[in-house]
Amino acid sequence: MSRGSDELPWLELRTLSEFARCINAGRISFMRQGTDREQVPDRIPNLGYVPSFDYVLLLELSSKLKAKLGKVLLFLSFAFAICIFIRISGQLGLALILLSCLLPGFYVFLRDLLLYREVQRKISAYDHAIPKPLPESPIGPIAIHWWELVKSGFRPILTERYSDTENRFGGRPWRLLVDQNSRQRIPVIQHFETFENRIRTTEAYEMHLALCANLVELHEGPVQWGLVVDVKSLQGIAIPLSEEIKQRARSFVNECQLRIRKSRDRKLEMPPENECRFCPLAFPRRVGQPTFLGQESVPPFLFNSISFLPTESEDTDYEPQTNSFEKWLKSARFLPPKRHCDCGDIFKWKPLHAFWIRLRERDEERYRVWLTRRK
Repeated sequence: MSRGSDELPWLELRTLSEFARCINAGRISFMRQGTDREQVPDRIPNLGYVPSFDYVLLLELSSKLKAKLGKVLLFLSFAFAICIFIRISGQLGLALILLSCLLPGFYVFLRDLLLYREVQRKISAYDHAIPKPLPESPIGPIAIHWWELVKSGFRPILTERYSDTENRFGGRPWRLLVDQNSRQRIPVIQHFETFENRIRTTEAYEMHLALCANLVELHEGPVQWGLVVDVKSLQGIAIPLSEEIKQRARSFVNECQLRIRKSRDRKLEMPPENECRFCPLAFPRRVGQPTFLGQESVPPFLFNSISFLPTESEDTDYEPQTNSFEKWLKSARFLPPKRHCDCGDIFKWKPLHAFWIRLRERDEERYRVWLTRRK
């Protein structure tokens, strides 16, 4: 670290992971450091309610749900029998009133039944998993399931926050897998599969895990592997973390600090190609959900799918013809409402998220159907 490091900004691990993916995402995350409004991807399971990654908690929840379902079913059966008896007695109105009072009970029963089935599915996945220990000498990324590692002796731990005061960054991995025998440690980060964004090895994930490894090694012990796991399927990729990538991660921290110190405005820097497709900061949402930077709300920068129509000079092979398609789309009664996103609001531009691509494909299909009917 160069002299004057005290003047460099302190960076959170999340901010650095965003910088590894896109500089604009990193700047937004930095502007939100220390606030409670740092937003996360749109589709996230309620892991506090369904402990998807802890087998012991899954067993406990399964037992509680089974007992609860039994009690609710007994109550509903008894109440339903009373309704039938009242109906036979000729009091139809009273029976219907009592039956309507039971609707919340039926809702609770069905909700807990679906949850119980989901928990049982996860328990079954664990029971059928085969232990798959990682090699001692890493040679490359390995596809591996979460339960395969857990069955190999690893225990998921929610760690305390780590800090590196020398390099001025801190944070913690999502989970830390610790082998019960060898004490081998594997930092874990999450992948969110949205719009068919399949889990894969990327430079951003590798850098994120290397940063996690540096923090864990500073406070716990050596780290050879990192793990990216999809929160829905629990499928993961184990990525080897060499000393070279860990050193690059330490240099990356300093690069981000210098970049932030030099860039204090909100001028957009063009992101890598296709990087916006699956970015949660580019996900378009309806008006009424403001974007925040600290306690300050940012005025929305609104746009819709028409905003991404290419002009004929940009794409002469575009089919259907831009002018006719655009005119039809503007007059269509199902024209989607305007939306906005965090990155668009802050930097005043239109990031092309996969949401708009899928919406465009749907509209083009409707347009083809419309043309066919006119012939």
